Amino acid sequence: MDGDQLVAAWLARLDRVPPGDPDRPDLLSRSAGEFLDRCGPGGSSAHLLDLARAWLEEAVAAVPSESLEHGFHLSNLGVVHQERHSVTCDQAALDQAVECFASAADQAPAQDPDLPMYLNNLANALTGRALAADIARAVDAAARGVTLTPWDSPDLPLYANTLGNALFQRYEAEGACADLDVAVDAYRAAAGQGRGTDVHAMSLGNLGSALCAQAALSGRSALMDRAVRACESAVRAAPATSADREPRLTGLADVLRESHVLGGAPAPLERAISIYRTVLARAAPGELPGYWNNLGNCLRDRFAASGSRADLDGAIALSRQALDAEPGKLLYLGNLASGLRARYLLLGDETDMREALDVYRKAASSPGPAVLRARWLNNLGNGFHERYVRAGDLDDLHEAIRGYRRVGELAPEGSVGRSRVRGNLGTAPAELHNVNGQARELDEAVSPFREAVAASPQRALDLDNLGTALVTSFCGKGDRALLAEAARLHEEAAPYAQAEATGSYQDMRAALTVLRRTAERAEPTNPHIARYVGNLASVYRQSHALFADEADLREGVRFYRQSCSTRTAAPIVVLRAAQDWAAWAGSRAAWPEAAEASAAGLLAMEGLVAIQAARAEKEAWLREARELPGITAFACAETGALQQAVTAAERGRAVLLSETIEREKPRLEHLHETGHGRLADRQRDAGRPRR
Repeated sequence: MDGDQLVAAWLARLDRVPPGDPDRPDLLSRSAGEFLDRCGPGGSSAHLLDLARAWLEEAVAAVPSESLEHGFHLSNLGVVHQERHSVTCDQAALDQAVECFASAADQAPAQDPDLPMYLNNLANALTGRALAADIARAVDAAARGVTLTPWDSPDLPLYANTLGNALFQRYEAEGACADLDVAVDAYRAAAGQGRGTDVHAMSLGNLGSALCAQAALSGRSALMDRAVRACESAVRAAPATSADREPRLTGLADVLRESHVLGGAPAPLERAISIYRTVLARAAPGELPGYWNNLGNCLRDRFAASGSRADLDGAIALSRQALDAEPGKLLYLGNLASGLRARYLLLGDETDMREALDVYRKAASSPGPAVLRARWLNNLGNGFHERYVRAGDLDDLHEAIRGYRRVGELAPEGSVGRSRVRGNLGTAPAELHNVNGQARELDEAVSPFREAVAASPQRALDLDNLGTALVTSFCGKGDRALLAEAARLHEEAAPYAQAEATGSYQDMRAALTVLRRTAERAEPTNPHIARYVGNLASVYRQSHALFADEADLREGVRFYRQSCSTRTAAPIVVLRAAQDWAAWAGSRAAWPEAAEASAAGLLAMEGLVAIQAARAEKEAWLREARELPGITAFACAETGALQQAVTAAERGRAVLLSETIEREKPRLEHLHETGHGRLADRQRDAGRPRR
């Protein structure tokens, strides 16, 4: 029976019960409910929803406001408004749904068995509206609904899942870890009690997302593994033909992407990309923008790991595609800006960075929760800081500092977001101190890292930043009061703060201790471990320059070697570490060591060049590492390896020529086949290093 036939049947049934009949309001309400059930979520037309709304408005008006039936009809009217919002995206319809659900809950006595349902509906509508003022109200409504529901009620899993959603939304807006922990418990309870129901798959997927957030906070790969397993179970629990299947698949892809970010392994990211491409192939038109956006995020992550320009351009194109379909959506704008920033750092095109900064300014001035605006301001500061690092304009550094200061004002005290973004307010003033030498910049550099570590003492990244700030402070002014406070915050630094040594040497030992703990706490698969170890090596290098301690020299070399040989390291990180190591070894005339370091850098350079699609991108990476072939050649010559020296000197040019010849191989073979073999051989020989 199609929609018109259904409507005709319901109208005929209603005609048999005239207005004024005491049974008519109940029949109107039940008819509208059956209509929505038959159409399914999002399957109703605006015309048919108008008809259902008219029925329910008649039912609400026909019964006394103090009767239990009045609240029931109001709640059903709210469901119609909510369905209308999902079909038309009319914000006024969602506002009307909230009003209906709130009125139904307010009018219902505590003993009304339908009150938990009204509260659950209200919480869902409030989380869907996602306004800052609604978040606490949604949590209260959902928690009250769960509290009023008997433990053995079949509705409890659904209500527990709603409570988890409200708490998770508040965590994302305010950053309170307690909300995230309780959300995990709520999802776990919903999944456990909802076995055999539609709620089971949905709760498992939400549990996976919440566990993923916990893993990202703690850096624990075991938690991320549990998140992936929960999402995989959610996919298995959702029938292949159900409407819930696609959300469960994309939830799994989201967690797999985060698993790659945490652990650095390429397999989860490749699996996420495959899932998104599969989902895109069968998605409805209205779902495409979100999937384009998510696939673009994955491609941008793959670029960060591999340096492939094709992935970066693909991510930017997908962000623009999503924005063409849904203009002005801040999430898509932010991801577009992230891609443009990455391309600016790769190629230096000022147009990309200007567009990215404009996007961040627009987003930061948009209405919304303070914590979200703080994220946009943080990204704006990052953009200015990156442009300063590349171009050296101090105005950009000052703009970055101003942006970071506003972040500190907006992010709620004690929130995770505050501890993360405040770290940036330490980096920029430290760089400004390096330019102007003023002590007040040192004070401003250390205090944000101290706050970040105090808020989250187990985060390896915060410990890494604190150690770097301590070194900056030591080199600039040697203020022991700062390190004494750091020792109180981190018990691992306390023994060094009380060591029998001079103040200056003690300060350096404390900084090295913090950085060593960072590297030791990071799991072997952590994608940042090469950077942590490289920073540690750099500090040992500074310490050796100041104190001429041979132990510092040995440790510095050891950690540089580890950074350059870490399997999960991004090639860009290896290239930077190798460049620093080679320069240090050259300054000590340690030529075998310099040759080893620059050889590692050349391998990283070749890896980056090999994955670039266009010649311009290959040349960009060759320019980045242009000094390495010369350093390698000189180091080899100093050790008497003259043949290797000549090979190294030609290596950068040979890499590019070899890439060109590989692409031209079919044409060279054609030259041989047509009797022009000598010409083909001459072109091939041009790509070989001279001897």
